[in-house]
Amino acid sequence: MIYSQNFYYLCREIKNLKQMKRIVTMITLLIGLNLILSGQERSKIFENELPKASNLSNAVLWAAENTVRWKKTLNLKDDSKVIIGTVFYFPPEKNELLKYLKFKLKYQSKIEVKDHRYKASLDHPVLKISAKGVEMRYLSSKELEQYERTLETVIRIGEEHFTGLSEWDCEKIPSLITHKKQEIYGLKTEKENLSSKRKDRKRKKRIDYRLERIEDELLILENLENKVEEHTLQFFSDLEKSMSKSEDW
Repeated sequence: MIYSQNFYYLCREIKNLKQMKRIVTMITLLIGLNLILSGQERSKIFENELPKASNLSNAVLWAAENTVRWKKTLNLKDDSKVIIGTVFYFPPEKNELLKYLKFKLKYQSKIEVKDHRYKASLDHPVLKISAKGVEMRYLSSKELEQYERTLETVIRIGEEHFTGLSEWDCEKIPSLITHKKQEIYGLKTEKENLSSKRKDRKRKKRIDYRLERIEDELLILENLENKVEEHTLQFFSDLEKSMSKSEDW
């Protein structure tokens, strides 16, 4: 009995070690993973009661405002615009599939000013995805499987739908989400029409396996799209508050 238990734990350790090696390989692949919103400019024109000089001053002040999650660097300033390098760190995820990933949005903010109006744009956003650093030796078998599943899903999306893992064109994401939903619907419909025959039972198992993978991919794609959209709204809202400040005491 003791030997059986020892063999069991040995097999478990070997399995965990293999998982760890696969996970390390995937983490290496994920280094520098970028999601680029190529060819897409997010801009908005605002009107206010302030002269050009005040709008310019407020834009510079906004560029100097930094928080733990929102870092800005003033790259260029002249008499009509400021260009700001921006990095936003998204808060940790609680979702089981996403909690092992980190998301960082990098983009260029441009604010062009005139009397009583200004134009703000969020240009060239790049969403960087990386694996969280975790002590894998302290993870349970279930947690290791979840960690591996997460990394496999991100890598699979990059290899199947984009040009590898280095760049993801975010303009593809809405159509990809639609495609994934259609594929899920098609597979579920096919499964409902299958019989209880042995051949159909095997097909049902293959469908269930495929459904699980597609649903994981859909969850990540929808999450990425929502993150960028939510931050875009936050960007304009935060900027508008700062730009409305008056120099009057």
